[in-house]
Amino acid sequence: MKSASALERATVSKSFKFGASKETSSLYLGINVEDLIGLANDTDITVRGNVFESLTAITHSQPQSVKDSAKQIQAEATKYTVIDLSLIKEVDLGCFKHKVDEGIPVRKAAYGLIETLVEKVPERVNIELAVQSAIKGLEDLAEECMI
Repeated sequence: MKSASALERATVSKSFKFGASKETSSLYLGINVEDLIGLANDTDITVRGNVFESLTAITHSQPQSVKDSAKQIQAEATKYTVIDLSLIKEVDLGCFKHKVDEGIPVRKAAYGLIETLVEKVPERVNIELAVQSAIKGLEDLAEECMI
């Protein structure tokens, strides 16, 4: 998780998504949740998206693993529900220009994580913050995030 290679960090952070099952030890997952939360602010956008997907999988299959960190997880996910203008690129397609938002996968994963937290550990999340995030999501022009 501390590798200099973004590809290695992305691979490790994604592996937790596939390793999180009901048969996996909640103690093992709980220990690694803190490290995953630390990767949520990674400079690489792929790593951030993978972290949110993995935390969603862990929360879904082993909610007791994230109970102590639920508020911190929610705060990290909420930060990435905001549209990052630096991730919107304009592509020249000849006679017209098209805008591509590279932040959509991360925002979608962050919304999914917040939804799973509300579903699996509602007593540990800030419902008001979750509702505010949902309202922001409705204003998002990307259909993937609106859903």
